[in-house]
Amino acid sequence: MKQVLKKATAIGILAVLAMTMLVGCMTHEHIVGTGAATGYTESTKQWYLLWGMVPLNSVDTKALSGAAQNYKIVTETSLVDAVLSGLGFIVSVRVRTVKVIK
Repeated sequence: MKQVLKKATAIGILAVLAMTMLVGCMTHEHIVGTGAATGYTESTKQWYLLWGMVPLNSVDTKALSGAAQNYKIVTETSLVDAVLSGLGFIVSVRVRTVKVIK
């Protein structure tokens, strides 16, 4: 019985690790005005605590866009973000990238 419990615990731990490391790379895009024209990109990381429920910093996309009237905002979870989130899983930290493409 003890060996079965050990095996079940190991499988559970592996399943949790796999779920945290294999987060889906997702992207949200928002077009402002007519969208990006030059391709110039400003980006920053957005950090969360408690697995994405509490933001640790605020990203001001208007400040990233500067004086541009037409741009695209891309919010994504990249492979780097997934690795950082996987490493921060123990302390419940999540990260994503916010880009403003002018």
